[in-house]
Amino acid sequence: MGVGPHAILCTASDCSGNSTQCTFYVFVQDTNPPSITCPTNITIQCGDSTSPTNTGMATAHDVCDSNPRVTYSDAYSGDCPKTLTRTWIATDYNGNTNTCPQIITIQDTNPPSITVPASRTVQCFGDVPAADSSTSGASDTCGPASRTFVGDTYQTNGCVITITRTYRATDACGNTNTATQTITIQDTNKPSITAPAGTTVQCFGDIPAPDTNAVVASDNCGTPTKSFVSDTYATNGCVITVTRTYKATDFCGNYNTDTQTITVQDTNRPSITAPAPVSVQCFGNIPAPDTNAVTASDNCGTVTKSFVRDTYATNGCVITITRTYRATDACGNYNTDNQTITVQDTNKPSITAPGPVTVQCFGNIPAPDTNAVVASDNCSTPTKSFVGDTYATNGCVINVTRTYKATDRCGNFNTDTQTITVQDTNKPSITPPGPVTVQCFGNIPAPDTNAVTASDNCGSVTKSLVGDTYATNGCVITVTRTYKATDRCGNYATTNQTITVQDTNKPTIMCPTNIVQAAPSNQCTAIVNYTVTAADNCGNVTLVCTPPPGSAFPVGTTTVNCKATDACSNSASCSFTVTVYSPTNSLPPPNPLPACDTSMNTLTGPPGFATYSWSIISSTGPNWAITSGTNSQTVTYTAGSSGSATFQLIVTTASGCRFVYQVTFACNAGGSTPGFWGNKNGQALLTSADFTALNTLCLRTGDGSDRDFKSTLSKNKSDFAAWLQARTAVNMSYMLSSHLAAMKLNVLHGFASPAKVVPIGGCGNLNGGNSITIADLITFANNALCADGYTPSQDPNRTLQECYKNALANANGNTVHP
Repeated sequence: MGVGPHAILCTASDCSGNSTQCTFYVFVQDTNPPSITCPTNITIQCGDSTSPTNTGMATAHDVCDSNPRVTYSDAYSGDCPKTLTRTWIATDYNGNTNTCPQIITIQDTNPPSITVPASRTVQCFGDVPAADSSTSGASDTCGPASRTFVGDTYQTNGCVITITRTYRATDACGNTNTATQTITIQDTNKPSITAPAGTTVQCFGDIPAPDTNAVVASDNCGTPTKSFVSDTYATNGCVITVTRTYKATDFCGNYNTDTQTITVQDTNRPSITAPAPVSVQCFGNIPAPDTNAVTASDNCGTVTKSFVRDTYATNGCVITITRTYRATDACGNYNTDNQTITVQDTNKPSITAPGPVTVQCFGNIPAPDTNAVVASDNCSTPTKSFVGDTYATNGCVINVTRTYKATDRCGNFNTDTQTITVQDTNKPSITPPGPVTVQCFGNIPAPDTNAVTASDNCGSVTKSLVGDTYATNGCVITVTRTYKATDRCGNYATTNQTITVQDTNKPTIMCPTNIVQAAPSNQCTAIVNYTVTAADNCGNVTLVCTPPPGSAFPVGTTTVNCKATDACSNSASCSFTVTVYSPTNSLPPPNPLPACDTSMNTLTGPPGFATYSWSIISSTGPNWAITSGTNSQTVTYTAGSSGSATFQLIVTTASGCRFVYQVTFACNAGGSTPGFWGNKNGQALLTSADFTALNTLCLRTGDGSDRDFKSTLSKNKSDFAAWLQARTAVNMSYMLSSHLAAMKLNVLHGFASPAKVVPIGGCGNLNGGNSITIADLITFANNALCADGYTPSQDPNRTLQECYKNALANANGNTVHP
């Protein structure tokens, strides 16, 4: 029944046509909310549409409302990101509601835009403009943004300095963008310069030295460098004119020059100074005469210096040499001076040890090597020797002091030391295990220092785990595992192993096989429960089936779609069908049975249905027909001349549900039934042996179960009569069983011969489709019952069983009533 009130009218009639009625009401109320399925959670950028056409639409289903209304409400929270919680609401036409949430994450990951001042070129560093401190110059599509000065970097190429000035734009969510301004510093202006005033001197040696302090110079970008360039000479008799050039150069190489004039006129005699006294250790050290060491000058010209002679005076080991030099000017004027040279050997030999050495390991200390020692003596070749090593330890540093000795022929000696520092500063080498990819977090391998390769130049290495760090990108976790190798001096090196955790496996899902289930009697739907299993390698699985278990499935075939989704959105699906059918219901046969060849017989169907449709779907005798009431609860029919007929009633409810009722019965031939069944006291003739024989057959009931008679004789008789009277063609196996039992009793009591040949009427071309013995007919019919005990209208074995039933019915006289 549909939702709402329904009036039920009941009528009771007796055989005389008297009747009475009563009415009651059935109220059907829908209190079940519709089912609703939300779209999946989604992440969008700010500015994207939040309309369900972009983010997904919920779907709803209701048993009583084919089109439940779906609405939603939104609530925002947070800023970066902003969370939109969308609550979907499904409402059926009776006001029942159901909700589910959808989470829409609105994030801003786009950087803002930025503009900076234009690039420019200046002459000097002091001309560089200050950074622009204003916050303008930044914009963002999702909200406010501000610009800040980050810093300047400098790059020098010769005298050109390029300043890269960086600004940063930051939006409200912390997204940033940078841009740069280029400022070029390049000095192209020459400095200014003024040389000292001109001057006159008597002698060439009186010419003043170049004096840049007397030069005045300036530059637009700083202090220039003043330098003397050169003197040029012009001679006119005894007059020499000196032109002195000065130069001013700025930092970038721009320069300018100016000159000073100096006039030289010489009238004085030359002067001379011999070299200073000298003391030497050995006779071989006496220097050769060196006029270059003589100082001589003349105010007016060039002086010629010459060696005159040496004179010797010996006092023990001391030799005194007097050396005379002469200076002569261009006019022949001269002067002399003496140098004293004393020869006396008192010096120790000199020695220089090899330079300091630093080695990494104690085993790298070199052996003593006198060939690397440099030693000399003023008077002879000294002897070099190794004295010894001393050691001083400071932490992991060992200082070795190595002493060498040089001795001359007179026993004078000298020593020198070489410093050898032993200090291990090299880090060990370390190689991590190779990168690993695992499916689940629980699959991450434990740290294993045995898998780390490490070595050191000076000895053993200690390997240790530093720790793991984690970086998450969506459902991918990157584990950076750091190992450390440390040598005995505390030098260490680290290395990283990368472990990637990424679940790429779909969950497993298993649907049941297709389900076929009968609806309860007179019901449009059937509650169907089923079990779908799902599992995942890394944890929990979300399982969604539509329709869910326990749903009311309508008559017909419905596809159930199931989806299993793990935490990383890997998913697997399966489907199966649920077929709900409405079973054929039985109507009771008329009691008493109608007489053959009679009209105005009636059959009445169940009350309360919206439509009725009667038909005769089969008959074993002629003249069975419906005369009126085909579409009414009560139908009027004519019983045939013989045999039986199967009546079918199809009814529908106001909501469109369809049900089928069937009944099969024979007409009463008025006592003309032959054999065992022609005796009105046939039931009284039944014996225990008869029931023993019946129990050898595969007799069936209305639901297809076995029917045997193993009680007391009286109980068997009453059960047998009830079984025969309740027979129905809804299950053709039940109808065939009743006719088979009748023929078995006719044979047992001598009313039928097993060898008698009777018509077969086709039955799958058995015996050519013509005739068969009663013994073979009993055997074939029983075999059919043993093979299939339930043959409703859709069963493929029903046709053969019905053919056997008709052949037995004709042979039994078309009745099985006792």
